[in-house]
Amino acid sequence: MRLALVTAVLLSSCGPVGPQSREPTVTPLPSFELVDVNPASKSAGQLVGPLAVRGKVTGWYFTHSS
Repeated sequence: MRLALVTAVLLSSCGPVGPQSREPTVTPLPSFELVDVNPASKSAGQLVGPLAVRGKVTGWYFTHSS
């Protein structure tokens, strides 16, 4: 009896699964451009931003903020 009660509580606390689950939230890309200061880069000295690499996997690292 106790096992059935614990199982019922655990299952009732689970979120929906399958077709009832929520769709992922889609947010627009932020709009900004920065000068590429990497001398080894093909775009060194040029403005680059997220829209220039849309559809590709990227990583952004900001060393300074103001």
